[in-house]
Amino acid sequence: WARMRWARVRGLDPDGDVPCRRGGHAMCIDEQGGVVYLFGGWDGQRSLDDFWAYEIAADAWRCLSVATSRDKNGPGPRACHKMVFDNKTGSIYLLGRLGEGDGMADHRARHPEGTEGRSSREGSLPWGAAAVIPGVGPQEIGSAYPSQCSEFYRYHTRGLDAGSWDLLSLDTASSGGPPLIFDHQMAIDSDAQMIYVSGGRVVEMECDALKFSGLYSYDIRTGNWKMYNTSDSYASQPFIPPRWGECHFLKLPAEMQYALKNDSGHSMVLDPKSQTLFIFAGQRDDRYLSDMYAFHIPTNTVTELFPSFTTVGGPNPCFTQRAVIDPEKREIYV
Repeated sequence: WARMRWARVRGLDPDGDVPCRRGGHAMCIDEQGGVVYLFGGWDGQRSLDDFWAYEIAADAWRCLSVATSRDKNGPGPRACHKMVFDNKTGSIYLLGRLGEGDGMADHRARHPEGTEGRSSREGSLPWGAAAVIPGVGPQEIGSAYPSQCSEFYRYHTRGLDAGSWDLLSLDTASSGGPPLIFDHQMAIDSDAQMIYVSGGRVVEMECDALKFSGLYSYDIRTGNWKMYNTSDSYASQPFIPPRWGECHFLKLPAEMQYALKNDSGHSMVLDPKSQTLFIFAGQRDDRYLSDMYAFHIPTNTVTELFPSFTTVGGPNPCFTQRAVIDPEKREIYV
């Protein structure tokens, strides 16, 4: 521990460029290959759709795409999305979006995390700019058009399909998955080929009330989504009442309403050995949280670990807290 130190990454790409300063971007790492991937975000003026890879050993960036909205099946500009890397197949999975026309102005006002820095590579297009490319239709160049559909993408880093995108679903909600969300959390179990998605704010343009998503899993092998704790045995549980207008919240069982409470800006890590998700902190209504729960996947059970870990020496309540887990040591770092 005494030898640990921070060092600023100063590597460039072959053209002397680096990703511009931004907030709300997504990153994931290929631990075996020693590559960090970065996609999208908000630069203080617009949503981005540039895609970068950082080679750790070479201390060098590579721009994989100036604008993925111009790539076949590629995602459009966005922020507050999430990516996970599948070590088994070398695939990157991307879900979620807060982009132009998705109520970004209100979110920026509440969480001003963008920066005004601009890149020397001015490649990212404004929302919908891909539509002006001559002779290319929207289905050919990606998904750069605003909608309330929750698109789900996969990017290949290995094999014959390396460098290409798959649009796995135009709208995950239509196949039992989450609605269009942002500020959610994702985790992947590469051995079991399962992805887990927790919480996040639901994007709904015609509703002023805050809506939060629940807990889902995605089976990579079968392509099936599952929402946890919404079986027929809970059918007698009431709906959470609407706030106003036609808006309503997701129907959840009573214990899930109490336990997970559908936070946003929270942390989630997966212990693949015990098949347990640890979900903690975040924001609910106008309150920052320091509670912590364990969700045991095989038995579908929730255990409250701490109503407030701050009182037992943990960090203070905050928003967008980040965490990683070391399954070998059974330790979580916040």
